[in-house]
Amino acid sequence: MEERKCREDREKTGVFVSHLSSQEHARVVDLVGRKCNVKCLLKGLETDALWDTGAQVSIISHSWLKQCLPGCDIQDIAELLGMDGLDLKATNGTNLPYEGWVELTFNPVKMTLTTLLKCHF
Repeated sequence: MEERKCREDREKTGVFVSHLSSQEHARVVDLVGRKCNVKCLLKGLETDALWDTGAQVSIISHSWLKQCLPGCDIQDIAELLGMDGLDLKATNGTNLPYEGWVELTFNPVKMTLTTLLKCHF
């Protein structure tokens, strides 16, 4: 009975990795694999990042940008889309605030790759 209630609650609110039991987490890892964290240089600053090779955009927080790369110029979305404002939603329907974008170089530390990366935040 308790397991059924837990399942019903998850269906209403969504499932987050932090809410999974260790057994459930292991099953998810078997299905999709572990996240790919890499050491990299963003505009010359060494940092750890989640490297999602299937992502169409790279996202950083405004607070991280201000703290770690304070000299970066924040660009307006109008430069990319030719329009003001952007209404982004997560897959669960919650709002994703969007302030602008910056252009950074990205170098994985243990690879010989350099590319220009546009990070949105």
